Amino acid sequence: MAEWSGTPAYEQVADELRQRIAGMKPGDKLPSLPKLQEEFGVSVTVIRMALAELRHEGRVVTHQGKGAFVADSALAGQTGKRGTTDLEADLREMKKLLKDLQQRVNVLETKSQGSSNS
Repeated sequence: MAEWSGTPAYEQVADELRQRIAGMKPGDKLPSLPKLQEEFGVSVTVIRMALAELRHEGRVVTHQGKGAFVADSALAGQTGKRGTTDLEADLREMKKLLKDLQQRVNVLETKSQGSSNS
């Protein structure tokens, strides 16, 4: 499932799991790591990173040796925090805008220095 699109594989997996979790009930068990690994065609590290992101968002809870479960509805998606993916996208956009602004400033400074030397 994870395809090279410029978006990290763990984010792609986390996005797909978010959609699934939305249709599940609190306490429902997610598939095992090997099943998710096989289904998405990625390494176990990618699956663990995706689950860590979902755990950080309060969407899942994990229990060593038992698996990952949909978090209680009171917690799921109500952490008051924006998802990591949203923040990373915002940061990338801000970096792009900052780079563009720096290039514009450089052009203006070059023009200003050229006209003051004349």
